[in-house]
Amino acid sequence: MVHYLCSAYRVSQRRACRTVVIAKSTLRYKSRREPRTDLRLRIREIAQVRVRYGYRKILMLLRREGCAQEEERRRIARELHDDLSQRMALVQIGLEEFKQRIPDLSCQSEQSLDNLGEILSDVSSDLHVLSRQLHPSLLEGLGLVASLKRICREFRAQYKLEVQFMHKDIPTEIPGDVALCLFRIAQEGLRNVAKHSGASKAELEILGNTEQIYLYISDSGHGFNIEAAREAAGLGLISMRERLRLVGGQLSIESELTRGTRICARVPKKPSKLNENLV
Repeated sequence: MVHYLCSAYRVSQRRACRTVVIAKSTLRYKSRREPRTDLRLRIREIAQVRVRYGYRKILMLLRREGCAQEEERRRIARELHDDLSQRMALVQIGLEEFKQRIPDLSCQSEQSLDNLGEILSDVSSDLHVLSRQLHPSLLEGLGLVASLKRICREFRAQYKLEVQFMHKDIPTEIPGDVALCLFRIAQEGLRNVAKHSGASKAELEILGNTEQIYLYISDSGHGFNIEAAREAAGLGLISMRERLRLVGGQLSIESELTRGTRICARVPKKPSKLNENLV
């Protein structure tokens, strides 16, 4: 029974032992009144309920943590946009005024000031990009499709990665947690393509039907060994799986060495209740 719980529900041996002990003690009295009851079956049923209840609590905590993280992202993004970006703009204005007040600058000094102005402009642009990545305000204003188009342009500009974007049958109204989950999956997936695949082109596709939404990210890069990746999964893949799990979704990956990678994220349009599909 302990081995069954460990393998079926991925719990520690210690937790499985405690669950079986509690189940047995709970059934001692009932077994006297119901002598024909299959104790092994009843222990398994109670153990399953206990494990499901544990998963339910874990998922509740993960959802709360996810909400807290997004709120912190929103605060930092606001600080970057409203405070640091404004300061950078003031520095650029001050630099231009400084150049105008000193007309007899040498060519070398003027070139140095121009270089500083370009650096400030680049930093300001990077702050805007970082702010949008931390909290996609466009997602709340214009929706998921427009936000995905934006990140495709950003990856083209930042990583020189040409992303072909396609969409079909995506509703205008998607639950906020589902839209945010798909947006983050697209971000992380394209980031993996840009940093690890060696490909110069990628495809981002999002499709919908009556019940589910599918997000595909494909490239023709190096590819990788899926079994090895499962044993040593990086934080990116773990984060994607956990995000999808919280909205009742699933992640599947197809990859082959030298033939590229294809990631599919599938989510229901309406997230499942917390007490469903937990194990």
